[in-house]
Amino acid sequence: MTPLGRSPRPSAPSSPPAPDATLHPAGFVRLGVDSVSRRPFDVALPDGIVQHVTLLGLTGSGKTTTAERLAEGAVASGVGLLVIDAKGAGLRAAARRLAAARGIDHREVVPGAPGTLGYNPCAVGSRAQVADKLVSAFTHGPAGQVYRVIALETISILVGMLRGLGEPVTIRRLRRELDRTRMPGLAHRARDLTPDLADDLAELSRRGGVSADAFEGMRARLGALLHGEYGGIFDSDGPQLDLAAALASPGVTYISLPALAVSQDTALMARVLIQDLKQAAFLRLQQPDPAPAMLVLDEFAALDDPEQINDLLRQAREARLGAVVSTQQLPDPRTAHALRGALLGAGLLIAHRVGHDDAEAVARVIGTERGVQVTRTLSDAGEPVRRSVRAVDRYAVDPNVMKRLATGEAVVLGVAGGRRVATIRVLRPEPAGEP
Repeated sequence: MTPLGRSPRPSAPSSPPAPDATLHPAGFVRLGVDSVSRRPFDVALPDGIVQHVTLLGLTGSGKTTTAERLAEGAVASGVGLLVIDAKGAGLRAAARRLAAARGIDHREVVPGAPGTLGYNPCAVGSRAQVADKLVSAFTHGPAGQVYRVIALETISILVGMLRGLGEPVTIRRLRRELDRTRMPGLAHRARDLTPDLADDLAELSRRGGVSADAFEGMRARLGALLHGEYGGIFDSDGPQLDLAAALASPGVTYISLPALAVSQDTALMARVLIQDLKQAAFLRLQQPDPAPAMLVLDEFAALDDPEQINDLLRQAREARLGAVVSTQQLPDPRTAHALRGALLGAGLLIAHRVGHDDAEAVARVIGTERGVQVTRTLSDAGEPVRRSVRAVDRYAVDPNVMKRLATGEAVVLGVAGGRRVATIRVLRPEPAGEP
């Protein structure tokens, strides 16, 4: 830790660590080397990541390398890894390399890529959960809450009836059945199997006005999903993404969300995924001893949904799902105060080179230390210089230090197993082919 807010003392050049010193010890991530003591900085698994990890840094500061290093250590300890990459491809090669190096399963969801998994968000969850998952992917605004409630009711009924009939439930099928002219026929076919739901659907089909508008609005929204960048993934008949299974056993699952290329499509897909992840976390809570897992959200700010992400972080922590949230800057306190507080309250806070406001925020979280300030007063010729000394509180790590960190350097605050603060040089991921 940098004492009394001063920059770290420059150190003499040293030889690189011995090869075995860069390997991850069993049950730990060897994140880097302390710049002052030259000792390894290790993070225990899963305790060191279970209260989520905030990874902060400007472009080119070394953030992606740190995310890879964390993921590599988790995989080396047998922890299941799920990567959601909002840059679209930044961590794709790393995910493949990690799986190949350990000889474990590798799965990916990449729009347009050969061999990509399909994704049916209607396959898992109760009928109410499926309805919530789909409706929550879209914003309705205060004036549109009645449409939201009608859509929730209708989709929940449709899911229950289709399951009762033993028929597949997909986004395309739900869009098709959200048609007032088709509802009576479906109600008639399902009457013997789900009589109450059939009666409710028949009653809904007779409504006009607001209800009819809600049906059409939701049909259009589901159509936007089907005809967007991820339509082929939603319609795929091949192997499907199973988030609960991906988190339950060793393996690497990579999901590409190219926010810059197709921002609106990505936002919709991200909201559906986050709802599914929240449900997967809830299912883990029902298990007596769920296997630890790691979720990496790279460049999460591009997903632009702070409320859902905050809910996910809270549920992930309780479900032994260590979330790593990587971002270039902290959320605006005026629009995402709760999420900003959650990120600054992480169990492991890693700050690479950051801007002024974020440097100040991280320094405040790290806290202050007691020191002394010496003041010298120049006097007239012939008189001695007067000096005063007083006790002061200074930042333990000066914000200016964080604004000047070299690429690959980071200030780290860890709270699991005892509070520690250090300035470290992050180790690069192990070369391909090494165990």
